[in-house]
Amino acid sequence: MTTARPRRSLGRRQEEMNYPPVSPCRPLADVLPLDYLTPDAEAWLPLQARDVTPAQMAGAWPARRGGSRVEANTDRALLGASLAFAGATVLGSAVAIRDQLPGEPFGVSVPLSVPVGVLIGWGAGIAAPWPMPVAAVMAAAPAQREPDAFPGTVCAVIGLGCIFGTLIEPVTRRPRSWSPAACLAIGLNVAASAALIAAGLHHRATARAPWRHSRS
Repeated sequence: MTTARPRRSLGRRQEEMNYPPVSPCRPLADVLPLDYLTPDAEAWLPLQARDVTPAQMAGAWPARRGGSRVEANTDRALLGASLAFAGATVLGSAVAIRDQLPGEPFGVSVPLSVPVGVLIGWGAGIAAPWPMPVAAVMAAAPAQREPDAFPGTVCAVIGLGCIFGTLIEPVTRRPRSWSPAACLAIGLNVAASAALIAAGLHHRATARAPWRHSRS
């Protein structure tokens, strides 16, 4: 003959719980990460979700900090435009060295050969100084950070500076002296600069949008 085991009261069972109870009215995402899940709730999770690390959980469910979303800033358009600008600068520098087109902004020349001027960052008649594309690529490189308009602003300013620098070069006002390679280099330089400006402004507007939404 077996005797029935006495049932423990609900209050005593509640005292023995060493984890916060999960209300059925709350979505599961509100009680993550997994170390806060009760054993019974964890059993209902899919097998793929049981071995998720806290870093992966942070990427799946963006955390809120001060009313803003922390998200990966992987603006491929801005990075692609900065890389295209760097490629146009490399091409323009090579053509300038071949055609001997020194950098002479507003007609001001320096006593340097074209290769030396390109190497030290002075630039050339049809190419931007190499620090400009380097700064654009570094600003546009993807990273985990808060939504920030600074990279887009930097790239847009660099693009505007390159177009302005192209306009003040004397060789730009002498199109009859352009070789086919120089014509191609100038066209690509202007197009890449315009694309960098557009991508930078788009990135800046996209990064500022969540802040406007949260403030409203």
